[in-house]
Amino acid sequence: MALLQSLPEPRIIAPGVTLLFHPDKRFKRCLVQMHLDRPLDKLAPARTLWAQVAGQGTQAWPTRRLLSRRSEHLYGAGFYLGGQRLADSHRMTLELNWVADRFLPAGTSLAAEVLNLGHALLTDPLRDGKEPFSAATVSREKAQLLREIKAMEDDRDSYAEERFLSQLCAGEPMGLAPWGNLESVAGLGGSQLETARQDLVQNATVTMVAVGPIQVEVLVDFLESHWGSSNSRQSLQSPSRPQPKALREIHDPLPVDQAKFHFGFRFQPPTDAQGMEELGLANLVLGGGIQGRLFKIIREQRSLAYGIGSRLRSWKGILSVSAGIDASAYAEVRDEVLAQIKDLAAGGAQEEELEMARAAVRDSLQGLSDAPGSLAAYIGREHLLGLGRAPADRYAGLEKVVPSQIAEVASAWQPDLSYLLAEENQS
Repeated sequence: MALLQSLPEPRIIAPGVTLLFHPDKRFKRCLVQMHLDRPLDKLAPARTLWAQVAGQGTQAWPTRRLLSRRSEHLYGAGFYLGGQRLADSHRMTLELNWVADRFLPAGTSLAAEVLNLGHALLTDPLRDGKEPFSAATVSREKAQLLREIKAMEDDRDSYAEERFLSQLCAGEPMGLAPWGNLESVAGLGGSQLETARQDLVQNATVTMVAVGPIQVEVLVDFLESHWGSSNSRQSLQSPSRPQPKALREIHDPLPVDQAKFHFGFRFQPPTDAQGMEELGLANLVLGGGIQGRLFKIIREQRSLAYGIGSRLRSWKGILSVSAGIDASAYAEVRDEVLAQIKDLAAGGAQEEELEMARAAVRDSLQGLSDAPGSLAAYIGREHLLGLGRAPADRYAGLEKVVPSQIAEVASAWQPDLSYLLAEENQS
């Protein structure tokens, strides 16, 4: 499969409003991901609840059933509205997809109508008289969000990861859960949701990523008409990246069948394409899959973990290791993780390890051209990192990474927090 030779150049529609468009006639459906970014702050829980409420109806289509009927009328167009933590930012994403024009009756085009449906979700909520939202809808969705927050403790993996992030990034926006907690959600009403909605629509940094057989003029007209007039938007700010002074250790007591281990390291992200490639390969050598050292040594050779791996949050500058273990093995696992990073920093990767890491990257790059969602995510991530690396260039450049560069990357990983969720007095 041919690799993409280039990525779309960012098209600045207005300050803080950017279009990234990759036209591709091969795809049967068109895809738009509209990202609206705001700081991860006290409005985040209201934004989370607002997204759930917004998907239940608008003034023109006041019920979920009527929204579904509208989607069916648009030949099965789909929409999604939700949010996620993005380092120190709260990213709300409106995703839209629809059938390409060539599969529709002659003269039919859906792009403008689907985009306007999405815009209505953001700007034309179902109101209740003078109230900004339907009180019944807010009450129902708030109850659902409260149930989800209460249930999180029963999902030990998710709960442990959230507790770990809250401690690793204590005092930083990233340490806050975007959905808040029981207390912050319980106090939300229609007025708080409207404040959060207006703040998002008026002030968010807007990035539209579009993939597929779409007329670019439709996208530009939409953005200029609805998002091009605000002067209060700013470019997305880089997150804070504090460096640790010493290794911290935190043990959270909670009844679990299997203890949850997390280890966080900090680093300053590279600012160039070559450095980012080295970082990604170093993570794969360490623990980015079953070929990584952590899995082979800690799980396979020493039987200290049920499963273990590492992941990068490159923009924030965090490498994290997670594992399911017996609590009694905590110290051994912690020390072995440190030992493997120290060894990697001292001697670099073995050529066989590095080649397996290269192969994993090649596989991921080869699959991009056939999956609109994956391609849109890739384009958005490259824009966020300020790199714009074309898959073909990355594929060709993998051979340039040598073991000594992997050692240099690993030597910059600074241990910050070793965390364990386990039964009390079992570690």
